[in-house]
Amino acid sequence: MIYLQKIQFYRRYCVWKENNLLKSMKKILFFTAFISIFLQNFVFCQNSESEKSDPKAKIILDKLKKQYDGYKTMQADFVLSVEAAEKSKPETQRGKLTQAAEKYRMELPNQLIVSDGKAVWFYQKKNNEVQISNYDPDEKDGSLLSPTALMRMYENGKLLYALAGEDSENGKKVKLIEFKAKDRKADYAKLRLALDAKNNEIVSLRVFNKDGSRYTFKLDKLLTNNKLEQNVFMFDASKFPKVHVEDLRI
Repeated sequence: MIYLQKIQFYRRYCVWKENNLLKSMKKILFFTAFISIFLQNFVFCQNSESEKSDPKAKIILDKLKKQYDGYKTMQADFVLSVEAAEKSKPETQRGKLTQAAEKYRMELPNQLIVSDGKAVWFYQKKNNEVQISNYDPDEKDGSLLSPTALMRMYENGKLLYALAGEDSENGKKVKLIEFKAKDRKADYAKLRLALDAKNNEIVSLRVFNKDGSRYTFKLDKLLTNNKLEQNVFMFDASKFPKVHVEDLRI
């Protein structure tokens, strides 16, 4: 009995650890995934936020908005690097991201996250388990998960932004824009967006968390406006034999 209890405790601990890692990863992945939607609806309000933010950065972001206005769908190959505060060597994963409006599909080596805009399926390969939850575009936890939350953060003046100079990434000259949250309770200290200096394309996004960890998201390949099958935004349990389903929807 004690042995079984230890196994159950260890399994719950592993699930808790993976869920916390994925929660942090979502913040950076979905920020970039939904930036096209955010930019399509983005309006810089003429309030105290725009007065305190860098007007030169606003010009670049306006240009980025115009560029992304025509993106109805987006498919991207990406590289995600996770640098824990206590580790010197980052962990790197490759993945694929597909997005159309508020529907998305994110594929990682050990996880699959899918949403049809109504529900979210979070599949963990290691445990052959999928958790289903309601999709909430108006999350209250301040995360960067939904495009609605992103737009609200800008429109309500919750983020300050400014040019942070130029740098070089993978042989490309990039322009850097940094974002900082006004809310002191935010998990992250700042966000750093790198744009290709020639074509204004997104090159990378880096999140600096207050606990010392860092997440870097780099785009390897980006395809836009391709026709997508709607079932790509559904989780097909028949493709995962003996999968354990945990429905958390209310």
